[in-house]
Amino acid sequence: MRLDDTSTWMTYLNEGAQASAIMHVLFVDPRQADGVPDSSALLRGFVAERLAHHPCFQRRIVRSPGGLGSSHLVVDPGFDIADHVSVEALDPSLTWAGFCDRLVAIRHERLDPQRAPWHVMLLTGVPDGPGIRPGTMALVVRTEHAVMDGGASAAFVRALLAVSPLVPARPPTTDSGSGARALPLPPATVVAASSIAEMPRRALRFAASIGQARTRSGSGGAAVEGLEGRGPRAATDPAGSGHRFFVVTTSLRAMNEARAGIPGATVNDAVLALVGGALRRYLLEHATLPEVPLRSIVTVSTTGGTDGRERLIGNDFAMVIFPLRTDIEDPLERVAAIAGASGRIKTALADGPRLHGERAMQAIPPLFLPRALSLLGRLQRRRTPGTQAPAANAVLVNVPIGPGPLALGGAPVYRSLGVPFIEGLGVAHWVSTLGDDMTIGVLARSGSITDLDSYQGAFAQELAAMRAGASPAGN
Repeated sequence: MRLDDTSTWMTYLNEGAQASAIMHVLFVDPRQADGVPDSSALLRGFVAERLAHHPCFQRRIVRSPGGLGSSHLVVDPGFDIADHVSVEALDPSLTWAGFCDRLVAIRHERLDPQRAPWHVMLLTGVPDGPGIRPGTMALVVRTEHAVMDGGASAAFVRALLAVSPLVPARPPTTDSGSGARALPLPPATVVAASSIAEMPRRALRFAASIGQARTRSGSGGAAVEGLEGRGPRAATDPAGSGHRFFVVTTSLRAMNEARAGIPGATVNDAVLALVGGALRRYLLEHATLPEVPLRSIVTVSTTGGTDGRERLIGNDFAMVIFPLRTDIEDPLERVAAIAGASGRIKTALADGPRLHGERAMQAIPPLFLPRALSLLGRLQRRRTPGTQAPAANAVLVNVPIGPGPLALGGAPVYRSLGVPFIEGLGVAHWVSTLGDDMTIGVLARSGSITDLDSYQGAFAQELAAMRAGASPAGN
C-alpha cells in the first residue's frame, strides 16, 4: 500500500522530530457498565476485534531504498499486539497537575518506526480534575502523523470506540501475531525501479507548483490585516526545555454564542479569538504586549469532495498563519476581525491547487528533502537579514471527535482532549470536541509561559467576557 506524497514527505521529516504521534485522550466512566476491558488481556482482545479491518492494524511503514520515492505500508510478519496495547495503574496520590505531567511524558515517547503506527494505553485511577468524574479511566490513543492526519486519527478513535462497530468484527489475532498473513516485501530492486519511475511525475509536479506560485505572487491579491510584514517578537516565543500542560473546558454552545451575529464567523474563528484574548491578558499582566498582533499557525483540512466514507490513512491538510488580533481589546470585535481575515485566507487557499510551496516540497524525492529545507532556510535568512522574528507565535489544531456516542466496552466516553505538538513554538493549543463538550489542551514551554496558572485564568476571564458580550478590562 503506497502512501501519498504528503505522508511520504512527513515520514522523512519526522525522523528528526522529538515526537511525531497525534495523541488523543478519551475519558471513560466505568461505573456505568459491566465488563469494561480494564486488564491488558481484555484490552488487547477489545482493540484487536475493533481494529482488525483498519489498514494500519498490522502494517508498518517501509521507506523506499535510498530515499528515492514513496513510502509503503506493508503487513508486519512479527506483529504482536502486546507491543501496541498497555494498561497503567496511576499512583493513588497523583494530583491532576501530576496527571497532566504524565500526559506530557507520554506525548514525548516516540512510536517505534519498525512497528505498526499506533498505540493504545489505558490509565486507571485518574485523579480529580476539571469536570472529571470519580473513578474515571483515560484511554490514550496515539497514531503516527506520517500515516494519519488529524481527521484520519479521529476516524481511528471512532473505529475503536463506536457504540456500534463500524465494520463487522473478525476473530482477533493472537498476541504472537500469527493471525496475520505476512506479505513478502518486494525486492529492493523492484521498489527502487518503481521509485525511479516516479521521478518524472515528481519533476513535472515540482515545475508546475513553482510556476503556479510565481503566477500567484505576481497577481497580488487582497492583503490580510494582521499578517502584513514580519510577525512580532513576544515573551511567549520559544524558551526553556521543559513543558507544562493544562486543560480549558467549555462547550460548542458557548463558542456558537460568541460568534452569533457575526456574518461568516465560524467556531474556529471564535476559538482563535479566545486564544488571542488569553494571550493578550497574559502579556499585559506579565510582560509587554506587542503592538503588532500575534499570529498562530492553524491546520486546515484540504480534503475535497467525499464519497461518504471516512479517510483512514493519509495526510490532507495545510498549515496556514492566522492573525490572533491581540491588538483588539473587545472579544467580539476580535471575533469579527478574525472572521474577516480567515475568509480571505480560505479564499486564497481554495483558489487553485493547494499551497504551491507545500506541493513543490512534496514533489522533491525524499532523499533530497533535508538539503532543500536547508536551502530554503538560507534563502529566507538572506531575504530578511538581522531578524529573528518568528513566522508565528502559537499554534492551534482543531480535531473534532464528532457527535458520539463513544464507549469502551459499554462504559461511555464523556470527554476528549488532545495533547498538541510544540516543535519550534512556545505554546500550542489543541481543540477537541465530543458532542457539545469542548476542551482546549494547552502545551507550553517552561520559559514561554512562566505562570501557567495565570494563563489558565486568562482563558477563564476571556471566556466569561466573550459570553457576556462585554469588553474586558484589559489591564
